[in-house]
Amino acid sequence: MPFLPDEHSTDKLLKNLGIDLSQQRFGPMEMRKFGWFQYRDHDHIKTLVSTELAADAFLYLGFDEDGAWRRNPKVLTAILAFMERYFQVRPRQEDFLRLKELIDTKPLNSQAITEWFHAMYPPDHAPTKDFDA
Repeated sequence: MPFLPDEHSTDKLLKNLGIDLSQQRFGPMEMRKFGWFQYRDHDHIKTLVSTELAADAFLYLGFDEDGAWRRNPKVLTAILAFMERYFQVRPRQEDFLRLKELIDTKPLNSQAITEWFHAMYPPDHAPTKDFDA
């Protein structure tokens, strides 16, 4: 049965994703520059599914409006750390290689990246733990 979060779960997910971003040694100015605060406060998708939020955050924070990767691997590292803590699953080398292919694809195929997240972290699997926020 899927994890059914309470009404504050999106805020919990965003808070914990922000913690993982800050653990990558992003300062407030750098986080503002790549759009974290705008995303967190206004532009995040309205979902209670961590996989959907992670894919959306990666696309929003990791790519510019033209679909070019911003070449900031710390954003991806933070999002994957967030998902690993939530699902207790780490991508294998071949998973990383597939994601790299998707990142390098021109034009950006956001659907394929979202599908990668769904395959790696199936949204219908209950997480091993809920975050305390």
